[in-house]
Amino acid sequence: MMAPRRRFAAALQFAIAVLCAACGASSPRAPSTPTPLPQLDAARPELAAFGQRLYRALARGRLEEVTFDAVALDRLLLPAAGRRALAMRAQVPGPRRLPPDETAVWARARYAEICVQQGRAEPRDGTLGLRAPGFVFERALIVGREPGGGALAGWVEGAFLHTDAGFGALSLERVEAPRRDHADLQLAVCELRARPPDPKPL
Repeated sequence: MMAPRRRFAAALQFAIAVLCAACGASSPRAPSTPTPLPQLDAARPELAAFGQRLYRALARGRLEEVTFDAVALDRLLLPAAGRRALAMRAQVPGPRRLPPDETAVWARARYAEICVQQGRAEPRDGTLGLRAPGFVFERALIVGREPGGGALAGWVEGAFLHTDAGFGALSLERVEAPRRDHADLQLAVCELRARPPDPKPL
């Protein structure tokens, strides 16, 4: 029969293992390679999930949450391109922090849709220096719905890449302040759009 101390140690070890497994399961998978855009039925859920992450980052004012870190850049970009991307970030940090009044507007609403423009298939060792061919887009209109039913939206611009772990930002250049009844809700032509499951119509 196992001694009480050994039983306690075994139970503690099992609990730690379960906790670690749960933590690992909830952690986002790290990207390892650029990838082309899959079929639209598969692409839309991935894009909707990225839209949710981007919306949450806007509401928190923490855009680094959707930007690839140095380790990911090393996996996604060829060495010279990776060094260039990090040097550009150091010289022009980009819109990493948003004014509190803007984040508050996003935070009071809920994510409703992402609309993508200027998408393209980027080759290996092309303009961005990808290690493998991948899909890139440059503009995203993020749409939210306020509790009273009104819609708000704002453009986020940069270089966004599809990878084996979903979408992320190689760089961020401009974040438009959220605007209620944004004209582009009616005027923008979306090359690809995605909404969370069962959204209420805008």
